[in-house]
Amino acid sequence: VLSRLRFKPTRTNYDYDAIIVGGSIAGPVMAKALSEQNRKVLLLERSLFVKPDRIVGELLQPGGISALKQVNMEGCATSVGMPCEGYMLLDAKGVGVKLPYGAGFQGVSFHFGDFVNNLREHVWYNCSSNVTMLEATVNTVLVENTGLLERAYGVEYSISEDYKVPETPFRRDVSAQSQSTETTTAIVRRVATAPLIIMCDGGSSKFKSRYQHYTPAQDYHS
Repeated sequence: VLSRLRFKPTRTNYDYDAIIVGGSIAGPVMAKALSEQNRKVLLLERSLFVKPDRIVGELLQPGGISALKQVNMEGCATSVGMPCEGYMLLDAKGVGVKLPYGAGFQGVSFHFGDFVNNLREHVWYNCSSNVTMLEATVNTVLVENTGLLERAYGVEYSISEDYKVPETPFRRDVSAQSQSTETTTAIVRRVATAPLIIMCDGGSSKFKSRYQHYTPAQDYHS
């Protein structure tokens, strides 16, 4: 039966090997991994040069640290974080139970924005030969019908017509970051193509409902 199926010819000309939508945590790490395979990557993030202002502490478990080590990015966490050796559980009477990590394992606790800023900056300065990072908003994923299914082949995104990289990208100056990054220049729509589209645009993704194959339980809070 399969031998009688006829699909639309596969595209052979693309702008990039992969397009990553979202530049929070997974996006930059994925970009670094693909860059080390000498793949050309486009990473699109709507607030690329502004440190996320999220009032929350994060604890990266030992498994996460191990994953960062595989792409030599663990310093993005350890340079702004505090080491964590495990947990201490306390009951109402103050009686505690220690739950340490195994020997040789360590987590890191840090502020979310500092960590994300470091990840972006690391890729920006170490992977520029293979990774193009743009501050832009993805509007839609481009798909084509192959007969039996839809195949993604690119994205359409909006970007400032006179797009310029800041003189000091990923700056730590909070007062400077608090200023609006919006301009009055025209916004243009552009298209980029790749055989692989990686969605890393977070829990509030406008694309998730279209491409995920399950419905999360209502009491799911992760």
